[in-house]
Amino acid sequence: MHMKANQWIFGLLVLILLPGSIWVTGIGVLYYIDIPSAIVVFLGGYLIALTSHGASGIAEAYRTASGRMAAADAPAIGRSRAVLRGLGRNFIFLGIFGIIMGLIAVLSIFDPPETFARGLATLIITALYAVMGNLLLVNPFLHRLDAMEGELG
Repeated sequence: MHMKANQWIFGLLVLILLPGSIWVTGIGVLYYIDIPSAIVVFLGGYLIALTSHGASGIAEAYRTASGRMAAADAPAIGRSRAVLRGLGRNFIFLGIFGIIMGLIAVLSIFDPPETFARGLATLIITALYAVMGNLLLVNPFLHRLDAMEGELG
C-alpha cells in the first residue's frame, strides 16, 4: 500500500521543475514569495479543516493516503477523501478571498503605478498559492486514495 518508487520520482520531479520554471523566468524567486498570502491560504486552510475534522482527522487522512495505516478499509478511505477534498476547497476559497481583499486594497490606493502593479502581483500570488496547495498537498493524496479504493475492489 506504500507509494511506488515511480510516484516519488514524479513528485520530486515536480518539486524540481517548479523552482526551475521560476529560475528560467529570470525575475527572481522573491517575487513569488508573499508571507501574508501564504499564511492566509495555507494556515487558514488548515485552521478551517481543524474546526471541521480536528487534528486527528487530518492526520488520519494523510496517514491513510500515504499508506501508513495498518488496515485502510473503505470507510477510512471515504473519511480521508472527505477531509482532503474539504482542505482543497478551503485553499481555493481562501485564494479567492485573498484575491478579493487584495483587489480592494489595490483599488483603494490607485496611485502611484508602482504600488498598483505590486499590489496586483500580490493578489495573483494568493491564487497561485491556492492552486499549488491543491496540487502539492491535496491532489496526490486524493489520487492515492482512489488507487487504494480500486485495490479494495
